Amino acid sequence: MRLWLILAFFVLSLPSLACAFDIQKQMKTLDFAKSLDPGNEARLLPTYRNLLETLGATSASTNSTLPGERRPAAAIVNGASTIVERDSRTLTNFAAVSSDRERVWLGVTTKLGAADLFPDSVAIKSDQGALCSGVLVAPDAVVTAGHCFCRGNTPKWVIFGTTTDIGGQNARVVAVKADKSQAKMQCGAYADGDVGVVALAEAVDIPFRKVAPATAISNAKFIRVVGFGQTETGTSGSKLMVDVPVTSADCKGSSDAGPDASVYGCYPEIELVASSPLTNADSCKGDSGGGAYVLLSDGSYALAAVVSRGIKTPSIRPCGDGGIYPRLDVASIKQWLAASGVTTNP
Repeated sequence: MRLWLILAFFVLSLPSLACAFDIQKQMKTLDFAKSLDPGNEARLLPTYRNLLETLGATSASTNSTLPGERRPAAAIVNGASTIVERDSRTLTNFAAVSSDRERVWLGVTTKLGAADLFPDSVAIKSDQGALCSGVLVAPDAVVTAGHCFCRGNTPKWVIFGTTTDIGGQNARVVAVKADKSQAKMQCGAYADGDVGVVALAEAVDIPFRKVAPATAISNAKFIRVVGFGQTETGTSGSKLMVDVPVTSADCKGSSDAGPDASVYGCYPEIELVASSPLTNADSCKGDSGGGAYVLLSDGSYALAAVVSRGIKTPSIRPCGDGGIYPRLDVASIKQWLAASGVTTNP
């Protein structure tokens, strides 16, 4: 009874919940969930879900936008929790990073004053007008997702800056060497590594990003995803960043639902899975190939992986329920990058 009295008071303190449930209200709800059972990592996410259901925070979408042709979406909250939401690793890491309040799906800009925190994060435009993201890993090379070369697309331009609107900012547009750019995999063959290389027609003087050591990736509780993809409003083209809790660092583990590979559709040893259920923290269309960074002990960020696709497990929305990221520290991928003329420096 006491809980419901507290909840009733909390509901009255949040105006216009029936009209909109924005990020500030989400975070106020999350703070309240933490206060109900302090220190209980396993209960934070389920409690948060219960509060959202009680407050009537629902959403719906029918547009499949992530690579991999994910199924149409239904309501976010009203219904059974997803498998990734019940995964104990998601619960633990969600609690660990729940103070990071903004997400790519409802993300924050990478700009800090006049500076760009991730100048190595780039937008890639194809000859068909398709948008992908990528990361500068050498003065004349960008790594991206292999599927950015699919469906007749060939990367044509790389845009350095914080938006793809090059007319209104100090952006730099660099042409691509098409004959030196390629994907590691055949379209759809994710087991071979959804990674591609975009060769620049000229070297740039922008600091490139180093690949993180294997231990830093395997021990990370979250990844910071940076990309130019679609937001919750349907717009894209602005560089945003978000911290997403890691569910499986290498796709070799398991949960009550079964092995990661069969549950999430990832490939062991070469891919990681990250998800922040109910918070809209995720990558989406246009983020493909964008960087997934991990925090190092010195406070800097190194590149761990790139955005590939959404998880396979029945998820409720096309964006927002979890993603799969091929790791760049994997020997087979590093060897392929070297053979493509790109030497990373972990």
